[in-house]
Amino acid sequence: MCPNEPRFAGYKWQTETDHSLLLMQHDHSEIIINFSALCEIASAIRNVTCHLESRVKFGGAHMIRQLTFNDDVHWIVRMRMPRVGVNKQGNYSVDTDHWTEASAAAMESEVYTMMYIREHSTIPVPEVFDFNTSFNNPVGAPYILMECIMGNSVTDLSGGYCVPERYEEKLHDAIAKFQVFVSSIARNFMLTGDLGRVVRIAFQPNWQHYQRL
Repeated sequence: MCPNEPRFAGYKWQTETDHSLLLMQHDHSEIIINFSALCEIASAIRNVTCHLESRVKFGGAHMIRQLTFNDDVHWIVRMRMPRVGVNKQGNYSVDTDHWTEASAAAMESEVYTMMYIREHSTIPVPEVFDFNTSFNNPVGAPYILMECIMGNSVTDLSGGYCVPERYEEKLHDAIAKFQVFVSSIARNFMLTGDLGRVVRIAFQPNWQHYQRL
C-alpha cells in the first residue's frame, strides 16, 4: 500500500536524464528534426492547425512530444532519433546508418500490431493516424503520430511501482486480461505468418488517403 495516494494533476512528463547523447539529441533536436513539417503533416490530416508543446520525453532512442490542435485535440508524436556524436573538431554529427530495412520493417510491424490490437480488443492502445519509417522524409526521422492517452503511468504517478491498494485488484485484473489476449495473438500468428502483412492489407486504403493529402 502506498503511504499517500496520488491524485491525477495533469501529465507528469519530465526530461530527467543525465545520458550525454540524449541530452545532445535534446539540445540539437530543433536542427535534427523539422518540427514545422511535422505540424504541417498533422494539420493536413485533421484540417486543423496545431502546435508542439514544450514538454519533451525520452524513451530509449525515441523522443516523445505532444501536439495540441486549435480545437483542443491532443496527439503524441514518437520519433526515432538518429545517433548523435561529437567529431574531432568538437562539433556534433548525426549518424543514420544504423537504421536498416530490417529496422524500418520492425517499426512498420509495430504500428500494424497496435492497429490490430486496438481494432480487436478493449486494450487502450492509442489510435495511429500517420507514420513514416524512413529518415528520408520531410520530418527528418521515422515517426508515429498517435492519439494522446489521457493518463499517466504508475511510475509517473507514484514515483515508483507503488499502486494504491484500492486500485491493485483492478489493475492486476486488467493486466492479466491484456496478457492473455496478446498471447493468443502471438500463438495465432506464429502459425499464419507476419501480423504486419495481414493487417496492412486491411488498413492500406487509409494510408493511401493520407498520402494524397
